[in-house]
Amino acid sequence: MTRTPYRLDNYFFTELSIKAQLPEDPDSIEEFSATVDPDELDISLNSSPGNEENQLYISLTVSSIDGEGVGRFYAFNMSGMATVSLAEELPDSFPEDEELWKELVSVNGANIVYAAMRDRLEVATGSMPWGRVFLPPVFTRSLLNAD
Repeated sequence: MTRTPYRLDNYFFTELSIKAQLPEDPDSIEEFSATVDPDELDISLNSSPGNEENQLYISLTVSSIDGEGVGRFYAFNMSGMATVSLAEELPDSFPEDEELWKELVSVNGANIVYAAMRDRLEVATGSMPWGRVFLPPVFTRSLLNAD
């Protein structure tokens, strides 16, 4: 079995806010269950060096944008952090280029945090009046330290 070249030291939410939007007419509550359109999200991802050698801090924020879609039903803002470190023994196939391994570790760490956010949002909205909401798949590599 090939060992993974990195380890997840920890991850946690720094903010988790999910608010059901109240309708003007309570009798107009409709069931809503869908994957959020990526255009209805504001997502930011950053990676920075950790306190130890070969360690990265990854921060990810996902927020809904008010609009015609999911924004009519829910407003949410989630921020998470992860600490990811390179393993002490790296596989031979692992890139020696430091920038490349930082990108690889950052993207994989962000995917772990995003998956946790996706799960939390789905579970929380599943018990709200309009039904559950799912975050769409995202290409986290394109988000890395983007301005």
